[in-house]
Amino acid sequence: MWMIVPGKKRGNPLCAEISDNFAILGGLVSDEEIEATARQFVRKVTGYRQPSRANRDPFDQAVSEVSAAIRTLMDNLVTR
Repeated sequence: MWMIVPGKKRGNPLCAEISDNFAILGGLVSDEEIEATARQFVRKVTGYRQPSRANRDPFDQAVSEVSAAIRTLMDNLVTR
């Protein structure tokens, strides 16, 4: 699972880094955590904190697809 943690890249407190916390969680990740991470990822990619009404559907679709990809990955990872 990926987790968003605050960063201070170039002095900007709004920047964030995505760090790996799969080992910490032992692979147990809730759907809410996955969706929050997917939403943050899509925000970073698009540069939108809140998309306009015109972009709401594609934004939400991207969050849904990224969430599904993360869930598939997490469900299929093999740990030692």
